[in-house]
Amino acid sequence: MGAALAARWAAALERAVDRALADPARPAQVRDLATRLDALEARRVRLAAEVSATRQGLDALTAARDATAAPSRLERLRMVTSQHEALDAALRDLRERVRAVADALSAAEQRLAEAGRVATEAAERATSALGTLPAGTIVAEADPVPASTAVCRVPGCSAPVKARGLCGRHYGRWHRGRLPGWVFADGRVDLGTDGWWRVDPALSAEPVGPGGGDTLVHAEDGRSIPARRIR
Repeated sequence: MGAALAARWAAALERAVDRALADPARPAQVRDLATRLDALEARRVRLAAEVSATRQGLDALTAARDATAAPSRLERLRMVTSQHEALDAALRDLRERVRAVADALSAAEQRLAEAGRVATEAAERATSALGTLPAGTIVAEADPVPASTAVCRVPGCSAPVKARGLCGRHYGRWHRGRLPGWVFADGRVDLGTDGWWRVDPALSAEPVGPGGGDTLVHAEDGRSIPARRIR
């Protein structure tokens, strides 16, 4: 637009110069018009250079805008479609998992129902069997396990037997090797003032007393037991 305006001004000045040249009485006006024409031409050149530089800057800005512009509507549509497809696939997977859990629960319920039905039928058969017994029949109950009536073998103790013919208190002392007159598990026996002796370990938890020589006496049946004094 500036170039066109400068061209119109130049044409007008040329016409004015031509008119002035036709009148020889005004040479000063001709020189003035010529000076103005040169100035306008120089200004036109500067304006043309500025317009060219402006166009180059505009082209650069346009290229930069195109490079950093937001995605087009088509590209945005493609992005949304891709996200929708991924979400739909995730939802399908979740539905399949929920369906699998529901199937498992249904199968478990069926098994429980079948077990309940079998139990009910068994109870009905048992009730029917009891109902067919003759009148006056008494169903015998299991005899209770009789409580142990044995007492401790230690003389003077009437506590019930726990193990090895001994009550809990005397069994604990025997097990710890602190029950004089009774053969310990390793065959040793403490006879107090008569010292320590060793007999056959098969006589473990049997009562013995002093004998003669290398023998001891069973305290209950009086038989002789080979022994060896150890201290």
